[in-house]
Amino acid sequence: MKYTLVGFALPIASVMLIFILAITVVGIPVAALLGLLMRIALLLASLFVSFALGRTLLGLLKLQNSELVIFIIGFIMLSLLFQLPYLGWLIRLIPQYYERRPQYVEKLNYIWSLFYGRGGMLINVGRNRRTYVHGYSDREVIRLFDQANTLAELLHADTRYPPGSTVLEAGCGVGAQTVILARASPEARITAVDISEASLSKARALLERAGIRNVELQQGDLFHLPFEDNSFDHLFVCFVLEHVPDPLQALMSLKRVLKPGGSITVIEGDHGSAYFYPESAEAMRTIQCLIELQARMKGNALIGRQLFPLLTRAGFTAVQVSPRMVYADSSKPHLVEGFTKNTFIAMVEGVRDGAVAQKLIDEQTWAKGIADLYRTAEQNGTFCYTFFKATARKR
Repeated sequence: MKYTLVGFALPIASVMLIFILAITVVGIPVAALLGLLMRIALLLASLFVSFALGRTLLGLLKLQNSELVIFIIGFIMLSLLFQLPYLGWLIRLIPQYYERRPQYVEKLNYIWSLFYGRGGMLINVGRNRRTYVHGYSDREVIRLFDQANTLAELLHADTRYPPGSTVLEAGCGVGAQTVILARASPEARITAVDISEASLSKARALLERAGIRNVELQQGDLFHLPFEDNSFDHLFVCFVLEHVPDPLQALMSLKRVLKPGGSITVIEGDHGSAYFYPESAEAMRTIQCLIELQARMKGNALIGRQLFPLLTRAGFTAVQVSPRMVYADSSKPHLVEGFTKNTFIAMVEGVRDGAVAQKLIDEQTWAKGIADLYRTAEQNGTFCYTFFKATARKR
């Protein structure tokens, strides 16, 4: 009887410990833990049945009591180990966990890989959640601002909205493009949404520092926008579709909230358009690593070339696509610094750990590839890249 109690007490204590850690350390709301109760009940039931069968087996093997206790503890620990995916399932229910604590997610995935190999991930994002291959580090925030400021004239000079018009910016992130958009159309009413509350906090601080008053920030999912049909005169989407698993569905969702006759502006890059001098096979491999990693996260780093067919298939009319090429050499130092170094190479450097961990490239080849990319920013180097800007209207 006492062994039966031990068999129940240990898993219950372990589950309680997980609850306490989840609430106090990780910060998961108690309400969200209720979704795990059914799985826990199944676990306890399986432990009880397994314990009964185990005692029968141990009786046949004539093991001593101390060995029985060790067996029970070992079995419970093993059972809880196999329940770790359920903990990951729980964490996935909390968007704020993934968005605010990406460093914890990376550590948990690493620990998980020690048991189950690099191919598996304990925590990933759901089908409709926008994944961000570049991460949410402070360095990435700086890169986004460098990119926005360097490319403002090239990408946004011809984007202006009439006074009093309503504009939805979908996937505003940290607000790097939002500030440029708001300054260009100071009398338009702009609503900027993003799924990440952490990114919105940075955007809010940026807008306050810039003195922007015509923007309202709101948390929202691109696939489930919290607005009525036909709510906005214009839509603006910049560097977003490349990160979503279903860009066509994203455009359909956006079209729902656009008024008939309203416009949509979409801007995306295309990493396949990058070419440079001096040429380097290793440098091209580092870029290909970024493309592959993004594809594994259900994104598309080559989406720029697909904007016309995507918008057409989504039912938009009057689709026009304009290539916007960036060319940088030593005669254009602001582009060498702002784009070649601080935007593109910094973006590639940001996926080093993931590329090496997933065995897309070895460390030596990666180091040479990055060094060769920096050579393109030297006195005799050149770098070229093409963005694509599309506009269309709703019938």
